[in-house]
Amino acid sequence: MTETHRAVQIGCGDRGQTHARALHDSDRFAVTAVCDLDEAAARETAEEFDVPTAYTDLDAALETEEPTHVTLVTPATIRRDVIADVLAHDPDSLLFEKPVAITHEEVVEIADLVAESDARVTVCHQHVYGEEVQALGAWIDDGRLGDVERLFGSTKGGLYEHGTHFLHKLNWLLDAEPESVRAHAEWSEHPLDDWHAAVEPTDVLLELAYPGGTRATLHLGPDAPDVPAQADTFWLEYRLDAVGTAGHSQFVLGSHASARYGADGGERIEVEGFDPDGRSTGRLYEVLADCLSGERENHPSDFASALAVHRVVEAALRSAEEERAVRVDEIA
Repeated sequence: MTETHRAVQIGCGDRGQTHARALHDSDRFAVTAVCDLDEAAARETAEEFDVPTAYTDLDAALETEEPTHVTLVTPATIRRDVIADVLAHDPDSLLFEKPVAITHEEVVEIADLVAESDARVTVCHQHVYGEEVQALGAWIDDGRLGDVERLFGSTKGGLYEHGTHFLHKLNWLLDAEPESVRAHAEWSEHPLDDWHAAVEPTDVLLELAYPGGTRATLHLGPDAPDVPAQADTFWLEYRLDAVGTAGHSQFVLGSHASARYGADGGERIEVEGFDPDGRSTGRLYEVLADCLSGERENHPSDFASALAVHRVVEAALRSAEEERAVRVDEIA
């Protein structure tokens, strides 16, 4: 019999709707309540996804419902305090959105909270479950490209908002973490008017040195190269090319993945869009359910993988400021 995990979702904004749909569509989670400071948003989400109860108070929701799993979809600017409040209720599992936080100091504070808790903590790096990224991962794992030597990526999003996703994907694709980072950053008028402008450079160039000699070069920001396949949606102008000793491959997020290898070999897949109907997010939850039920030990989007990403982000900012390559192991 499939084990069902009793869940509460905190946060019912735009992104919260994707989580609510993924949880609703899963037979592994039973959402007993949603919670949001905006009572109307909480009630509308509860009605849309057949959730029995809506709260406006986090502590009341968790004390009353006693969930084994909590999904937290709140702004990155208040992440640490809300995580502390949730973990104080001792859930078995906590999943929250990325980035972990908007300063490295706060990331470290959250890491300390996680280390002191018995909860399994997952960060919503759901891109690795998209069909286009899965295809590239399979081609690399199957050896179709030979040994991966170089990766070239770009996105119109910045270092925290899109860069954290990008770095997580690279680490997942290569099954490794970079040893050092060299970065150039430009600060100017930020294209967005929310928290990004306060914490991240407008544009960043990164070179990541992975074990074994693999190098990855990324351009993050509005001046990154255009991606015509997604020209109408800036946050999907997001591309990665991988070059190996036996072939090369690429994906464009929400569009396609393709590969050329051998004398005449090649593949191409088209995808329906970015996270259609929350399917990539839903797959993340299914893997989490396997972990909670003991069917699987490790989650590719666990907190440790997110912490590794934020060490690279901090190394990049330090590299840009100090005009030198920074080893990731310098970052606490």
